[in-house]
Amino acid sequence: MTEKKDKEYYLAKLKKWDNLYYNEGNPEVTDLEYDLVRENFKVLYPDNPYFKEIGIPVSTTTINSKYEEINLPFIMGGLDKVDFQNVEQWVRKSNDDIVISEKLDGNSAICSWKNGELSFSASRGDGEKGQNILNKIKYCIPENIKLNINITLRAEILLEGNLYKELGFKNRRNAVAGMIRRDDINLENLKKLSVIFYEIVDYDKLINDEVERLLFIDNELKLRTVRFNIMKANEITADRLANLLKIYKENSPYDIDGLVLTRRHSERENVSYPKNKVKFKVNEDSKRCLVNKDIEWNVTRLGYVKPVILIEPTEIMGVTVSRVTGFNYNFIEKHQIGKGSEIGVVRSGDVIPYVTEIFKNSTNVKIPEYCPSCNSKLRKTNIDVICDNDNCLQKKIYNVSHFFIKIGCDNISDRTIEMMGVYSVEDAYNMTTEELIKLPGFAKRKADMVVQEIKKSLYIEPYKLLAAFGIPMIGNTVSKSLCSRFTLDELFEIVNNKISYETPSDSHNYILGLGPITTKTFFENIQKYKPLYEFLKKKGLKFIEDDKGMKTLDGVKFALTGAGSLKRKDYISMCELKGGIVKGMSKDTNYLVTDDVSTNSDKIKSANKYGTKIITYEQFMEMIK
Repeated sequence: MTEKKDKEYYLAKLKKWDNLYYNEGNPEVTDLEYDLVRENFKVLYPDNPYFKEIGIPVSTTTINSKYEEINLPFIMGGLDKVDFQNVEQWVRKSNDDIVISEKLDGNSAICSWKNGELSFSASRGDGEKGQNILNKIKYCIPENIKLNINITLRAEILLEGNLYKELGFKNRRNAVAGMIRRDDINLENLKKLSVIFYEIVDYDKLINDEVERLLFIDNELKLRTVRFNIMKANEITADRLANLLKIYKENSPYDIDGLVLTRRHSERENVSYPKNKVKFKVNEDSKRCLVNKDIEWNVTRLGYVKPVILIEPTEIMGVTVSRVTGFNYNFIEKHQIGKGSEIGVVRSGDVIPYVTEIFKNSTNVKIPEYCPSCNSKLRKTNIDVICDNDNCLQKKIYNVSHFFIKIGCDNISDRTIEMMGVYSVEDAYNMTTEELIKLPGFAKRKADMVVQEIKKSLYIEPYKLLAAFGIPMIGNTVSKSLCSRFTLDELFEIVNNKISYETPSDSHNYILGLGPITTKTFFENIQKYKPLYEFLKKKGLKFIEDDKGMKTLDGVKFALTGAGSLKRKDYISMCELKGGIVKGMSKDTNYLVTDDVSTNSDKIKSANKYGTKIITYEQFMEMIK
C-alpha cells in the first residue's frame, strides 16, 4: 500500500472498531490489538482529526433503538495511555502522590442531582453529545442522595458475574450496551446493572484532592465508588502497577481493562484528554523475552522490507518461539528494539507471535538502508522501508512462487522456484523435464512432478487466476466476488473503457461493487497482468465451469484452527469446491473448525463471543465431502 492508502485503511479500521466497541458493546478485536494499531497510527499522524474525537457519535440505528440524543453539560473526555516504557517517566514529572484506581470496562455515564434529586443522566457518546438514559439509570442508582446539593458525577455502568449469560448476551459489555440502548424498559433486568462512580465532574465546593473526592462520593453520598490505592511517586514502578492490576482483575466480579493514574492534588480538567490523569495497560499473558540477535530483515514480493525479531527460544502456549514479527521499521525504531532488548510476546490466534510490551530498549538499533537481497537503496516512508527495484531477484522469486501457490500447485514453494532459477511465471511454464533434470536437486521424479503440477494449473477456476496475479488487496474473497459477476476478459475490458477513478461520479466503485481503495488498486494494477493472461491462453488455459449443483455450502464461512488429518490447503480446496469460504475468525463466521474444542485459544474465545458454532475436523469433513 502507498502511504496514503495505509492512512485511509487504518483510519477506516479504527472507526469501525470504535463503533463496534462504543455503540454495540461487541468489540471485534482485543484491547491490545486495538491499542497497537491506534498508537502506531498516532505516531505517524499525530495531527489527524481522529485524535481530537472522544468515543464515537451515538448511532440511531444500533440495537433496535431510536433513543434521544442529548447535549452533554461537560466534556466526557478520554485518557492518554502509558505503558511499561513510559509510565515511570509520567509519574516522576511531579512529586505528587498517585491515586491508582481500576479502569472499569463498561459503558461510561454522567449523572446530575439537583437539590439532592436525580435530574439528568446521559451516556458518553462522542464526549459532547450522548444518549439520554435518565429513564433507565434511575432504576440502577438512588434517585435521592443523602445531601441536599447540586452535583454531577461520572460513572461506569457494568454487569457483574455471569448475569450476561442468563440475559442471553455474548459478554458483559454487550449486555450493558443492549440493555441501556433498547427502547423497551425491562425493570427487573435494569436492576441487575451495577453503577460505580469515579469522578466529581461539577460541585459548588472545590475539592483539590483526588482521595477526598472519592471518599466524598463513598462516605457522604453513599454511592458505590471505584476501588483505589495511593502510592508515592518514587515508589511506583511498572512491575508494581502490573502486579496491582493483576490483583484487581483476579478479585473483580466485573470487567477491568487497566488502571487509572491520577495526581492526588489536582483539579478535575474539563478537557478531552486531561494531563493529570492517564490510563495504564499491560497484557498479563505476554512472556518476557530477550532479543539475542540483531533484527533480521527480509524483502517481500511487493518490496516491503520487514523485520523479524530473533529471541531466545521461549515456550509460549505450548510452542517454542524464536522468531517474532517486528511489523515494520517504524515499530522497531520507535521502540528501540534490537539485540539486548527485553520484550513482551504473545501468540495472536495461536499462530503469529508479536510484541506487546517493551521492558528494555536496545542501544544497538539498526535500520537497513539497502535491500538485503539486491543491495538497492531503500525508499523510506513513515511506516516502511521499500525496495523499488523491479529486478530484485528475491522479489521475483516470491512473485513467481506466490502465483503458483495461490493457483493451487501443492509442491511448488519459494525454494522450488529458487532452485529452478526462474524469475517470471512465463519462464516456469516453459521449463521442461529435461531442463530441470540438469539442475542440482532435481531427480527425474521430482522434475516430472513439478512440470505436471505447472501443466495442471492451466485448468483452473477463474477467481484463482485473478488472485494469483498478486494485485494488492485482491485476494481470494475479492476475486470470487468479481468473478461471480464478470469474466476475466470483461474485467480487462472494463478497465480499458473505464471512467477515470478521479471523477466525482465514482462510477468505477459502482461497477465493481468494491470499496474505493480496493477498486483503485485493482484499476491501477490489473493491466500489468494482461500479457501473462494472453500467454496462458496460448499455453492452453481452460477455466473450470461452475457446477451450481455442487455448491451445497455456497457462502458459508469457516475459520480453521489446529490441525486435522489432511493438509490445511486440502481442507480449503475441498471447502471451496462446495462453495464455502475459509477466512479468519470474525463475527460473520458461521463455523470454527478445531482439533480440540476444549482449548481456551483466542479463536475459541472469539467464537464463543460471536456465537459462532464450533465443530471438529471430522464434522467438517462430513460437510465438505
